[in-house]
Amino acid sequence: MTKDSILANVRRLLPELAAAPDLEAGHTLPAWVVARLKEAGCFRMCMPRSWGGPELTTLEQLEIIEALASVSASVAWCVMIGCDSGLYSGYLEDGAARELYGSLDAVQAGWVYPGGRAIETDGGYKVTGRWIFGSGIKHADVIGAGCLIYEHGSPRLDEGRPEWIVVLGKQGDFEIEDNWDTTGLHGTGSHNYHVKGGFFPRAHSFSFRQPAQRAGLLWQRNDTFLRKMAAVPLGVCRSALDFTHGYLKERQDFNTRTPLRNSPIVQHKLAECEMKHNAARAYLYRTLERQWQCLENGEVPDERLRADVWLSRVSAFRTSREVILALYDLVGGPAIRRGETPIERAMRDSLTWCQHLVGKESGYEAVGNLLLNGNVAEGFPML
Repeated sequence: MTKDSILANVRRLLPELAAAPDLEAGHTLPAWVVARLKEAGCFRMCMPRSWGGPELTTLEQLEIIEALASVSASVAWCVMIGCDSGLYSGYLEDGAARELYGSLDAVQAGWVYPGGRAIETDGGYKVTGRWIFGSGIKHADVIGAGCLIYEHGSPRLDEGRPEWIVVLGKQGDFEIEDNWDTTGLHGTGSHNYHVKGGFFPRAHSFSFRQPAQRAGLLWQRNDTFLRKMAAVPLGVCRSALDFTHGYLKERQDFNTRTPLRNSPIVQHKLAECEMKHNAARAYLYRTLERQWQCLENGEVPDERLRADVWLSRVSAFRTSREVILALYDLVGGPAIRRGETPIERAMRDSLTWCQHLVGKESGYEAVGNLLLNGNVAEGFPML
């Protein structure tokens, strides 16, 4: 499959997803949706060419995820996370990777930040821990879990820092807690999960502090997991704008009975929303294009480019929420009714996605520290 064939498959699937009665009802994606996404090739986007995968560029991944987000943030979010299978597998020795990821359509889930303790034992690690935000975990083929290596009751240090690894397991290696009941992104099934004393082979673990074992631009920098995330808010925001365009053309002001499309206030606000969305999207796409060109040239991104990569992502998340809130006000009363317009769900989703690390204002401080002092805070290892 190629980018064009996957995107064509997705576009054919969109009407079916849009007509689905409620993709959020079960707090996770329905099995038939996951099956259709696999058929479309969505989860294989990052699989390497050496395995027969498409190995799509960052910009190609963005385009596909944006299209899915136009009908469902939850579907797009699960694809964005689930296609990490091709990325994670690149951090393993090839034989171990093929053993764990037996299909190009394998789905990834997991929380990589260290919520667990790993104790070294023969051939691997005994792991105990609890992790949050396992998006898509109920339909995942491989699950990741971040851990600190413990020795003699304390974190083991490597050059003064605790040793941080990610262990990879299958369904059944972890207990899933059915606790995902949230404001938005309701259908992502981002449940907590835990394990007590589980064994994970060393060959099925890796560290982001070590280079990937696979050649290719997707595996050169460990921020590759984050680059595609902003496609979700941008796709939802574009869809909300398009809906609002059509809605305002057909509606009248409740008091004056004049067409809303003729209201200077409405015209001003809608144009402002278009400007903000388009600026945020252009910033993201241009920045990631610059980063890709930098990597293609064999160069290391400088502090300015690294800052722009993070800031363009934060901008996409937070600007999309700002625009959707403005559209919510423009649509008015119908926007408050669950299911009556897509604006209501977009509002809930936008409030939720901005609580993710990459959408929070704390990212500004980390970027400012990078620009002024050349330092990266411990909580932002992929900056």
